Amino acid sequence: MVENNQIPNTPQQQPINSKKMKSCKSCGAQISKKAKTCPQCGAKNKSHKGLIIIGVIIVVIILIVAISSRGNKESSSNNPATVSSSSQGQTNASVETVKSDENELGKYSVEITNARLTSTYDNKPAVVITYKYTNNSDDNPTSFYIAFDDTVYQNGVGLNKAYTLIEGDPYDERNSTKEIKKGASIDVDVAYALNDESTPIDVEVKELWSLSDKIVSKTFDIK
Repeated sequence: MVENNQIPNTPQQQPINSKKMKSCKSCGAQISKKAKTCPQCGAKNKSHKGLIIIGVIIVVIILIVAISSRGNKESSSNNPATVSSSSQGQTNASVETVKSDENELGKYSVEITNARLTSTYDNKPAVVITYKYTNNSDDNPTSFYIAFDDTVYQNGVGLNKAYTLIEGDPYDERNSTKEIKKGASIDVDVAYALNDESTPIDVEVKELWSLSDKIVSKTFDIK
């Protein structure tokens, strides 16, 4: 007869903490969240912790940008720029408006300064137009002839250029082909054969190598 039957000591099983466990996506077995691989099937235990951190960082950045943008808008609305005069006639703030030179044509400048009547070598009426040409470009030295397209109209018809005038006329066309450097100016005379000596003439100059429609013009009454 056996007295005082004793039950052999067995190791107590530790309860499973479900918060630290997860199901393997490959075989479904319960594995630790910290395990790198599943002990049952060997599948890798992918953690979404890194993705969650990245997502949180993106959200924080978006919030910072939104708050900063809102603050800038409120600052602008609270401090509007004043560009008009007050009711007392005093200017609260001034805005300087820079007017472009009406004689500027791209990188150059031309002023139509004078017109004088003369005659061609065969005693036909002609006019000599004087231009003040200034080179404002940083390019190589350039001549009036290369920089501009000049035309004189009479009754809306373009006039031909006159190259030989009556003997004794001081006309000198050589300045039109002289190259000048940046900042230099030169007076250029160009002669045109007139259709008559009574109709006004319209002088127009535009930049030769440009898509701009800007024209420097002047009308002369030659009566």
